[in-house]
Amino acid sequence: MKTDFETLKALAVYTLNHLTEQKLVEYPIDQRLDLIDKLATELGVSFATDEDIRTARTMERTRAPPFTPIPRSLASKGRDGFFSATRAAL
Repeated sequence: MKTDFETLKALAVYTLNHLTEQKLVEYPIDQRLDLIDKLATELGVSFATDEDIRTARTMERTRAPPFTPIPRSLASKGRDGFFSATRAAL
């Protein structure tokens, strides 16, 4: 179940108001917006399904930065025949 963040924030506001009215929580009023964002994030995590988690992992893997090889001018051939970066280049 994918829920957009604005819906989660609305649920967080409702939950926070209810808890405050029932005198179950107290918090500094100047931190209310930060608390709502954090609560919405936690609600999103708690509503995530296994499929959502798999999709997020797949997206993270596909967004990996591309590999940039070291130019041969900065690399030297080692005893094993493979190129490795020289200390001066690093």
